[in-house]
Formats: sequence, structure tokens, C-alpha cells
Amino acid sequence: MLTWILTLLLLSGSVKNYREKLKKLEAELQTTRSRLKKLKAREADLKEEIKYLNREEEILRSMIQILQEREKELKQELLELDRGISTAENILDTSLLKMRGGLIALYRTRKPSFLEALVNTGSLYKAFDKVRASRLLLEREKKYYEKILKAKRNLTRFKEERAKDLTELAAIKDEILRKKRRLEATERKKRKKLRSIKSEKRAKEKYIKKLEASIRDLEKLIKKLEKKRKKPQKIYTLKGKKLLKPVDGRVISYFGTLWHPKYKTKTRNNGIDIRAKPGDFVLAVESGQVAYSGDFLGYGNMVIIDHGGFFSIYSGLGELFVREGQGVTRGKPIGRIAGKDSPQGPVLHFELRLGGKPVNPLKYIRW
Repeated sequence: MLTWILTLLLLSGSVKNYREKLKKLEAELQTTRSRLKKLKAREADLKEEIKYLNREEEILRSMIQILQEREKELKQELLELDRGISTAENILDTSLLKMRGGLIALYRTRKPSFLEALVNTGSLYKAFDKVRASRLLLEREKKYYEKILKAKRNLTRFKEERAKDLTELAAIKDEILRKKRRLEATERKKRKKLRSIKSEKRAKEKYIKKLEASIRDLEKLIKKLEKKRKKPQKIYTLKGKKLLKPVDGRVISYFGTLWHPKYKTKTRNNGIDIRAKPGDFVLAVESGQVAYSGDFLGYGNMVIIDHGGFFSIYSGLGELFVREGQGVTRGKPIGRIAGKDSPQGPVLHFELRLGGKPVNPLKYIRW
């Protein structure tokens, strides 16, 4: 079917024009291949970026694990320090009670006179030994208390240092967790972009295959057309013909050579382009038979009418009303203008082909 349509188009135009179309297709193929190459390079770059992001995340996870283990150790140390401080406080309370009791007992013990010591103990030294022993015990208890008090102070200082370490560690861990979340968000964006690039790459590869197939078909048909050109052809004329306007609207692109200001290139327009209202009817400019009706690569929805000596071509339609082989009368609606959201907008591309060559439609249609 596609081959027949291309043959029809080629027979209704010059070999030169279709060689130009072939060049455009080949240029588009080259551009698409170049874009695909860039996409593949970008895909490789993204894969490399994701690889390094994953490695950085692994490092951060290891750091978080180490911090969590240290946090657990610090909390255990704080518990042990609390127990040590509690034990020291109990010992200090007990020692304080002992010293208080010893002081009271010492205060209540009256120092014996020399005569009482001789009578009651039989020895002056034994009388004073009791007092001296109480004082020694009290002095020892006092030193023990000071030692425990010092230990408690050290434990309290260690506890304060560990609590400070724990606070700083929590702050570091929070910062690392925030960085990890940022990395994960970045990685998600990279993976989303990678999926998009892969999808675009598949679409480009599919489109390249389609273009390559179209180019092959065109090359084959051009060869056939070259042979057919050698045979004599019937000459038709449009002289004296007054055709209908295919649609009401403003001509925005005229027949002939066009200069593209953006790309600084010259292109050939084999017809005219008419800007109309979305949904307006497109009319057959003359009675004839529908030779083609459907979508065509590079033209969108297209209708070709054979008028028995010349062809009229209508492309970029949003809706089609006729089918291939159907007869149409002059002024019959064959379709509608596309909407604003279509790639070309509400624009009709219209061509006339006479004796295999494109002719200026404005010579036969009065605007």
C-alpha cells in the first residue's frame, strides 16, 4: 500500500523534486542519528553519575552505622557512669554518717584525768589510747570520704563530657542523614532522566528504522520513475480552469523557493500553506476520484484527488471524510482543518500537480 502511494506521488511530480525529498529524508536521518549518538553518550554519563551516587550513599550508610554504634557505646557509658555516681553518693552518705557518729562519740568522750587513768585503767597510756584510736578512725574515714568525693567528681565530669559527645554525635548523624536524603533525591531524578532518555532513544531508533525504510522505498521508486520518464507522456493543461478555494483563510506560505531565516537555508514549496480556523471544512477544488486518503509520513492526514489530468493534494488535515476510490464532486467537504494543538496548527498544505510537475495553485484559484 505504502509503495503504491509513493509511486502515485512520484508519478505526479518531477524526479528532481523527489530527489530533493530524498535528500531531506537523508538529512533528517543524519540529524536523528546524531541525536541518538548524543542520547547514548548522555545515557552513559548518567549511568556513571548514578554509579558514583550509589558509592557515595554506601559510604554515608557506613558512616551512619559507625555513628550509631558509637552512639550506643556512649549511651552505655552514660548508664555505667550514672551507676558509678549513684554508688559513690551512697558510699559518701554512709561515710558521712560514720564521721558524724564518730565526731559525736568523740565529743561525748571526756578526756580522763591523770588520777582517773591510773585508777581505772592502771596505765596512763591505755587511758589515752581510746581517744587516739577514735581520732585515727575519724581521720581515716575523712580521707576515705575525700577520695570517694573526688571519684564522684571525676565520674560527673566524665558524664558531662560523654553527654556533650553524644549531642555532637547526634548533630553529625543528622547532617549525614540529610545529605543521604539529598543524594537519594538526586539519584531518583537521575534515574527518572535515564528512563526518559532510554525511552527517547528507543523512539529515535524506531524512527530511524522507519526513515531508512522510507528512503529505501524512495530510492527504488525513483529508479522506476527514471525509466518511466523515457516513455512519452500525455500532456494535460489547466488553462482556463477556475478552481474553488480549498478552504477560507490566509495564505502564509507561497509556491516557490522559500528562505528560512533561522536555519539560513533555501527550501522548495511545491504548493501553498493556508492558515484557517480549526475545524473548518476543506473542499474538493474540482470533481474527481480519491486516489489516496490517510496518514502519510511527513504530511500528516492527506487526501489526493485524481481529476483526470491533474492531481490536487490536501495535507495536514485533522479529520478525513472520504476514502480511497470514492468519487467526489466539486465543493464537497473532504475533511476538516486540524486544531491548534496539532504539530502544524490549523494550516492546510495544498498542491496541484500537472503532468507530473507541481504548479502554482494561485494561478488557478482566486483569493
